[in-house]
Amino acid sequence: MSLGVSFEDLLRYEEEQLEHWQNLFTRRPHLLKLEASPKDTVATVVFHVFTVQLRSAQRLQGEAMTPDAELKHDSVEELFAIAREAHRRIREFLAGASTQSMEELRTYPSPTLGKFTATPKKLLLHALVHGIRHWAQVARVLRENGQRADFNHDVLFSKQIS
Repeated sequence: MSLGVSFEDLLRYEEEQLEHWQNLFTRRPHLLKLEASPKDTVATVVFHVFTVQLRSAQRLQGEAMTPDAELKHDSVEELFAIAREAHRRIREFLAGASTQSMEELRTYPSPTLGKFTATPKKLLLHALVHGIRHWAQVARVLRENGQRADFNHDVLFSKQIS
């Protein structure tokens, strides 16, 4: 028994949420066009969440980061496929990771920062918490526009974490 929440726990919780969000946007794709900020729509916020996770996974695997222009995201299915690919890669990385390797300080490339230094543990935690924060933003945007997600976002009600 683990005394904490694992990355696998967080991935399962996020995937449960992603299924709900994808179902919502499949039924109501117009919600993706709502303004989330002066320069972003809900769709661009969701794309940003998924690209951060994908690029984090690619960094962890020592691969080049896929440019935005190469990621198909014109449909709800294409958009959410990016998240599924990111999660697949994260699990692949975790399968070969050790407690020691998760604590090793590494330097990673960044298109905006040039480079940054972090442990794999910190990079993964950032990728997942970053997404949780932005999903709260998406939920707020929907509420401000008289819409609601028809599911519960709280971890307390998740069927994936006991």
